[in-house]
Amino acid sequence: MYDSLYLCFENDRLVDLLILYKEGLINGEEQGELEYLLQQPGAEEAYALFNTWEEEVDLTAEEEEQLLQQLHHRLGLTNTPVAIEAYETPVKKLPPDDWVKYASAAAVLAAVVIGLVFLKSTFNKQPVAVVVQQQPLHINEQPGLNTAVLTLLDGKQLVMSADRDVVVTIGGNTRVISDHGVLSLQSSVAGKAGGKFVLTTRRASTYSVQLPDGSMVRLNANSSIRFPAAFASGSREVEMLNGEAFFTVQTNATAPFTVKSMEQTITVLGTAFNVQAFAGSGKIVTALLQGKIAVAAGKNTLQLQPGQQTLLLNKELTVQNIADTSAVNQWTKDDDWFEFNNTPLSTVITQLENWYGVPFEVLDNNHLAIRVNARLYKRKSLQGILASLGQLVTVRFIQNKDKIVIK
Repeated sequence: MYDSLYLCFENDRLVDLLILYKEGLINGEEQGELEYLLQQPGAEEAYALFNTWEEEVDLTAEEEEQLLQQLHHRLGLTNTPVAIEAYETPVKKLPPDDWVKYASAAAVLAAVVIGLVFLKSTFNKQPVAVVVQQQPLHINEQPGLNTAVLTLLDGKQLVMSADRDVVVTIGGNTRVISDHGVLSLQSSVAGKAGGKFVLTTRRASTYSVQLPDGSMVRLNANSSIRFPAAFASGSREVEMLNGEAFFTVQTNATAPFTVKSMEQTITVLGTAFNVQAFAGSGKIVTALLQGKIAVAAGKNTLQLQPGQQTLLLNKELTVQNIADTSAVNQWTKDDDWFEFNNTPLSTVITQLENWYGVPFEVLDNNHLAIRVNARLYKRKSLQGILASLGQLVTVRFIQNKDKIVIK
């Protein structure tokens, strides 16, 4: 519901902090930053407009268009939004005159909306489109609800959504159940493995699957896993086809749990671990948080202890200590926020690439070591995320046809 605010204000960071404050998620450092920003010119109007948005005023498409036209007319603006410039040029503090312009924009828009509060009850949440590129990346699109696609044994597909429960019986002996973002298959043929299903998440979506033994798998965005409706006696095997997944495995000493991912195989008895194996990345990272696992690649097999991870790169398997174990499965804990705590820009880029499905190109590898401290709203468009990051790091984000270039 905050899309239009990001279009009206150059300072996306202020909107980020206002959202955190309103939702009771702001920490002490962010609270101090918010208090400082609210003392800057134009902040009072921004806060007033934010509160007006919280009233959820309902505008028809025609009324919304009239409102924006009034705003553009009062400010002498063109009809082409300028939000894309937030990352096409270096981010800098606005001169006092520009602050006055944006503050005036807030005040005008707030006044128009307040005038409509008494007429309507809910607000149209459709974002305004930005400049259209020849080969658009849809970086202005706001991610929706978590969705995934289940491919059945006959190749047919079922679309799953976190806001819609599904119960379907297929083949006479298998029930497909999707309940608030958790998929499970129930087979009437226990102890005998049949064909395997494939669950695939879309961009900017996560989804969970409960396996036949009760083990849980959480898939990150743009990821897929192949699994059966029932495990054969004495074995439990799934296959990571692409992407990233966090596994919480039920203990069963008589039936080892096996995860195959590209060129490696992981064998466990009962544990919690993360596998990152995105196609095209050229590497597989397997991080262990609890229990014990054995990771095999080619003729090499390594045993991991909690707090260790393996890296499979160029067919060479190595073991490393995990610098920050809390960061391994942070993505599974909250679908709505990116948490970056002294995080290298290289890691930030990887997360954005995987979440939004958009490739990045870094022209200067020295930028990869830049540290980022930020809490960013995942449901913002990539454009909004880049605009916020641009205020925190000394790099430029430029859209170049089918990718984002970092200078």
